[in-house]
Amino acid sequence: MPINSDLQLASSYIATFGAGVAAILAFLDRRDSVLSDRIRKETRERLSELEARIVRLESKHDEARNIALDGVMETTEPQAKDRFKRIAQVLD
Repeated sequence: MPINSDLQLASSYIATFGAGVAAILAFLDRRDSVLSDRIRKETRERLSELEARIVRLESKHDEARNIALDGVMETTEPQAKDRFKRIAQVLD
C-alpha cells in the first residue's frame, strides 16, 4: 500500500473516532441537561410542598398559642395559669 493511501486510511479512522467521541459527548451533555432539568423540577415541587406545610404549621402554632393565652386569661387556678403561661412562652 502506498504511504498516501495509509495516511488517508489513518485520517479516515481518526475522523471516524473523532465523530464517535463527539457523538458520545453530545449524548452525555443532553443526558446531563435532562437530569438537571428533572432535578430542578422535582426540587421546585418539593419546595412548594414544604412551603405549604410551613404555612399550615405556623397556623397551628398561632392557634395553639392563642389557646394558651386564652387559658391564662380565663382560668383562675394558679397552677393552671402558670402552665398556660409556660406554654405561651414556649410558643413565642
